[in-house]
Amino acid sequence: MWYVIAWRDQHDSTMTLDVPGFEKWCEDNASVLSTRINFGLRHGSRITPELLIDTWNLKWPGTTAFRWNSRMGAIECDTLEFGARVEVLPERMAPHLELMDPEDDEWWWWHGVDAKGTPQFRIVLAVQQHEHVGEARQSAERLIEDMHNKVEDYDTQEWASESRSLRRHYDDFRNWVISQTQHNPPDPEREPA
Repeated sequence: MWYVIAWRDQHDSTMTLDVPGFEKWCEDNASVLSTRINFGLRHGSRITPELLIDTWNLKWPGTTAFRWNSRMGAIECDTLEFGARVEVLPERMAPHLELMDPEDDEWWWWHGVDAKGTPQFRIVLAVQQHEHVGEARQSAERLIEDMHNKVEDYDTQEWASESRSLRRHYDDFRNWVISQTQHNPPDPEREPA
């Protein structure tokens, strides 16, 4: 007996939000920013986008909403990208699957522990059984095409949600700067249509 298992893969990524003129705005408003926001700096220190954003992030302990990427000249945050993977396994290597969310029929495939001893899992998209390895491999080829589209839709939805969240965090940041200085940081790039 052979198993074909499709699962959702994920890896770390970053998302950026372009804020044209933000670095210049910080330079142009450095005197106002340094007198109205406590950066904990000596007089005459340079006010940079990194410093302003890091100071704001310190107001919310345990959270880093976003950071400044000086190389790109943009705001960025951590996110995940998703993909589909398919494996063909003999019965003796059948994984331990556990139903984690009966409403969504979500199954997790426990597959070991990380360096810190935290159990690791994969979200299972489909499981099939076949008598012969050839049948299992043919099925795996068809399954990866089907699952690729499903996971791509999921990834697009997650990306849109993260993008909205990053924009909300930047709006919160702008409101904080305005409340401290009565000066308005630049608008971010427009949302894609």
